[in-house]
Amino acid sequence: MRWLRYLLYGLLSLVFLYAVLPYVLPRGTPSIEIPAQPFVDSQWRTLDSVRWHFRLDEPFGLQSTPQTVLMVHGFGGSTANFESTSKALYAANYRVLRIDLPAFGYSTRGPMPADELAQLWQIADDMGMGQASFQPIVLLGHSMGAGVVSRMAALHPERVRALVLVNGGLRMGERGGSLWSQLLVGLPPSQQWVDWYARRSLFTPEHTAELLRSARGNEPSAADIEAYLKPLTVAGTAPAILGRMLKPQAAAQAEALTMPVLILWGEKDQWVPLRAGEAAREKLPHSEWVVIEGAGHLPMETHAAEFERSLLDFLGRVAPTSVPREPAKGQVE
Repeated sequence: MRWLRYLLYGLLSLVFLYAVLPYVLPRGTPSIEIPAQPFVDSQWRTLDSVRWHFRLDEPFGLQSTPQTVLMVHGFGGSTANFESTSKALYAANYRVLRIDLPAFGYSTRGPMPADELAQLWQIADDMGMGQASFQPIVLLGHSMGAGVVSRMAALHPERVRALVLVNGGLRMGERGGSLWSQLLVGLPPSQQWVDWYARRSLFTPEHTAELLRSARGNEPSAADIEAYLKPLTVAGTAPAILGRMLKPQAAAQAEALTMPVLILWGEKDQWVPLRAGEAAREKLPHSEWVVIEGAGHLPMETHAAEFERSLLDFLGRVAPTSVPREPAKGQVE
């Protein structure tokens, strides 16, 4: 029976290592709390204990309600991915709503929302968007966010004026894990192990710079690295991201997406190759297809001028916005 005793000792040692060691191992990158006001235009909504962070750029002095563009970032991203795009849309008199998905940016790191699509639409409704009394909105999603906005559009196609998919197709983010993997990741020691590994090896300036080189196709600046890394250092980020990845999502049905669709893709995307965009195009034969030469996975950042020109050309035809109010006769503005 000695071997059984040794086996028991071994199992107890493994349990001890699993349950205790991650709490005492030194971390790498220090974690931060979510800032009270990450950006001057930051706003918040709490829905069923999920705290959402979003940013709203709203033009004034227009003759009527401006056309709204709701934008959702990709994996590891945040509202900061759309700084240039937001400015270009705002200058063209579009109302721009950028939202951080839970586990990313400065939204919640707690449990994932039971119905993320319903909460996204609720935020839009709270902002007076997409309701029957208002004009339909434009949905734009990048990479993983393309899958999110596709599901939003399929859920309420009557609320959507147009759909824009950037380096992402209808199936982005749909994979999930088994029930057992979800339960295992939900255990506190597992979350501590995930947090330890991420802060030691993933959420570092060096690794972030390496990922951005691959995604952008060029050398990122210190500001680029900071914009991506800072939200990832929020306490609880890594376990929340893993929990999100393991939660399955059904892909949007292409048949429901009858609104105008623009598919924008970087020619040299190493993360989601061009053939994935071509597959999305085949499922949406009525869509418009634009390939940005030389761009990688982040064309809205690295090739902003070409990206914004294509986006505004499409929106100008399918979702024109209000024009600035003309001053009254004799009035000087």
